Amino acid sequence: MAASSATPTGAVSGDVAALVDRARDFVVGDVLPNHAALERGEHDLLRAMLARAGSVALLEVDRACEPAAEPLAAQLSFAVAAAAHSSLASAAIARCGTDALRATLEARSRGERIGAFAMTEPESGSDVLAMRARARRDGRDWIVQGRKQLVTNAAICDDVVVFAHADAAGPIALVVPRDAPGVTIGAPQPTVGLRGTSTCAIALDGVRVPPEALLDEPGRGHRAALDVLPRARLRSGTLALGHARFLTAVTARHARERRQFGQPIAAFGIVAAKLGEMVARAFVVESVLRRAAAELDDGDPDELLPLASACKVLGTEMVARVTDLALAVFAGGGYLRGSWAEQSLRDVRGLRLYDGTNEIARRSAYGALRKMVVRGTLVLDQEVQGDAANRERTSARSLSAWLRVVLRSSVRTASGGGDAAMAGRDELEGAIADLTFASAASDAAQARARAATAGFSSDAHLVALAADAGVLLAYQDVMPGSQGLRVALGREVPALPLPTGAGPALDLPAALVALGRAAVEVGRDPLAPYDFPVLPNGFDASDARA
Repeated sequence: MAASSATPTGAVSGDVAALVDRARDFVVGDVLPNHAALERGEHDLLRAMLARAGSVALLEVDRACEPAAEPLAAQLSFAVAAAAHSSLASAAIARCGTDALRATLEARSRGERIGAFAMTEPESGSDVLAMRARARRDGRDWIVQGRKQLVTNAAICDDVVVFAHADAAGPIALVVPRDAPGVTIGAPQPTVGLRGTSTCAIALDGVRVPPEALLDEPGRGHRAALDVLPRARLRSGTLALGHARFLTAVTARHARERRQFGQPIAAFGIVAAKLGEMVARAFVVESVLRRAAAELDDGDPDELLPLASACKVLGTEMVARVTDLALAVFAGGGYLRGSWAEQSLRDVRGLRLYDGTNEIARRSAYGALRKMVVRGTLVLDQEVQGDAANRERTSARSLSAWLRVVLRSSVRTASGGGDAAMAGRDELEGAIADLTFASAASDAAQARARAATAGFSSDAHLVALAADAGVLLAYQDVMPGSQGLRVALGREVPALPLPTGAGPALDLPAALVALGRAAVEVGRDPLAPYDFPVLPNGFDASDARA
């Protein structure tokens, strides 16, 4: 998403709004009516739908981080298949491919040629250096031998980006045609959720690949993965945001229509507060997504990696929380097969595994922060520290400031005299990463609220309410980890103060109820830049794959 595609308050430009509407119309008109068939594993249908998406410009590589990706996530199996094709395979070819490979990009954007991305192996998941797949030269060609698993789009793709070791040359990445001699696609691998994807193992037995199929140079194959990783993690966050908003829409309408004790359940504050938490958490994730998208092309790669990781971790863990809240509102009906809440319960867990698990995303974010400390680009801002100490703790902006203070103190201490305390303590690295994510998201949310107020936006009140509630929720989420850092690293790391007081901006229960009632009134997330037409509460699961 270009920096100019959206206003700080959440509205999108005319061109992007038209694309968002097109994506919404496509998923409602073409994808959701075929939900059960997709989840049954009808891969010919999945392939046809990807081609249909390409025909309406929804598979272009440069669209990967735009808000148009959000509506597609109403049906996550389809959205994940599209992301594996465009945000991984096509993006790797666009950034690292030879001229011959780049010549196929137009057909890929039209959905006429579908790609897959094969890195995971039976013995190596996140540990890429442990890959056993090998590639050796034979004249000008490369001969590839190995096994891959959990390859999305395996049975429907035309070719697959394969990663292997080329012995002395180092990591290598090649684009291997699916019908090449020696390529065997295994049976679908049974997964907990996202059953509509074509997820299979791939065997490569002496597969001959020409030099034109190489991504980057021998020994630099890992660059094909690293170059697409920030965009892919943004896409994961975008899909999480889109699915959360889809769930918010169906849950808000259910709460408005479902009656208990003589009134709609939406009238109960405890129900409205759950819908409000959905809205507030989605707003924070959208804020950090917009900030990361604006810096995607021009930002420093080391600084972008923590931000992209924040999008993935915050987004995918947010949608898990939203799913749980939706189940609470649907109650017993949500626990039955055939409800959207039940479907999401199985599907959204997979998002935390794609593009590097959330645990790996936290570690890579911490590693990037350490580099920034060594380079001197991440230092403790004394002015911010003083600002935080002198503010009333009921101010959401003061909570954001305190997050920055503790984050920078933790990183500085861990990178200095804290190495001994950090040794073997991966969980402390994760806590610092979580502080990073919460700080970035809180700052982005508050910036949007200030812009909405300054611009006299019609939704400024709701934006400010969502920002304040979202910041407090993020603050509460990281308080236990920050306490652990203080114990491990010493008093150089200040403790996050409790948000005392009862200022109206941080009366969290009241703020969440107000946001929830706004969602019920419009039947969706009131801050989403798009709407869904009337949707059913569920689908016929009687013939979906068990």
